[in-house]
Amino acid sequence: MTSGTAGGGSGLAFVDCGISAAVSSLPEGRRRGVTVNGRRVKTIDIHAHCAVPEALALMGHKLEGPQNRPDLDMATTVSLRMKVMDQQAIDVEALSINPNWYAIQDRDLAAKVIQIQNERLAEACASNPDRFVAFATAALQFPDLAADQIEHAVRKLGLRGVGIGGNVAGMEISDPALNSFWAKAESLGILVFIDSQGDGAPSQLGHRFRGQRPSLKRNRQPARDLDCALASDFRRHARSLSGDQDLRGARRRLSALLRRPLGPWLQGEA
Repeated sequence: MTSGTAGGGSGLAFVDCGISAAVSSLPEGRRRGVTVNGRRVKTIDIHAHCAVPEALALMGHKLEGPQNRPDLDMATTVSLRMKVMDQQAIDVEALSINPNWYAIQDRDLAAKVIQIQNERLAEACASNPDRFVAFATAALQFPDLAADQIEHAVRKLGLRGVGIGGNVAGMEISDPALNSFWAKAESLGILVFIDSQGDGAPSQLGHRFRGQRPSLKRNRQPARDLDCALASDFRRHARSLSGDQDLRGARRRLSALLRRPLGPWLQGEA
């Protein structure tokens, strides 16, 4: 788990996904850019993990591991991070925390973990608002609490969406128990970033296939199979909300949603 800071740091640490790689020469103050049809476009990395040591400590975790290193505190490495972003033509990173708190059964503890994480994310973004935005965290094992948490994170802390796992301690994210969370996310008009957890996509998606036993390898799931799994979840969730309604309109709205660019959401323009 984790990466982090010892005392006196920023309270948030990057997860090492290549940040330690050498940065090739680039003139000071210059960024590599991406152009489409000759026009400069903004490039947003929506998969930038970080960790909050204070929250991890509440769950009994330590800052350790090859990716989760105590030396990647944002306060001391943000300049290096932005140089790497410049080198890779990344204008903005959307920070997120891979969920590791769904097993917490104490509501007050879960609330404290999420409060700390969301506040640290907001502070990190405020320090460099032109380079970082963030997805809020939420305790989905308590759906009503999670709904309140994302509303506070978006309206009060200025976070741009919410990051969730592929399941909630084994419960499908399409489960009707989570309807209040999804309703709140929809009312806020926010982007929901769904990330696989430590056991990976194979264990999370394999059981969703009807009559199929595909060979699933981590990070090699065929796109059409993933689409089938997500479509199955979407149909089940839609029926739980509206009984026997015709789903063609709902599917059209989902397709239109998926075609929209992510930038306006993450830049607060949607």
